[in-house]
Amino acid sequence: MKICIATDAWHPQINGVVRTLQMTKQALEELGHQVLIISLISF
Repeated sequence: MKICIATDAWHPQINGVVRTLQMTKQALEELGHQVLIISLISF
């Protein structure tokens, strides 16, 4: 399955949301899914 996650919390931020998304992405990929993260970083 192809999965796209859109978020405003991603690298270079380091917080609980980013860590949860990383773990979710990793778990889904281990199950054979393709995961794309779309993030808009603004400083």
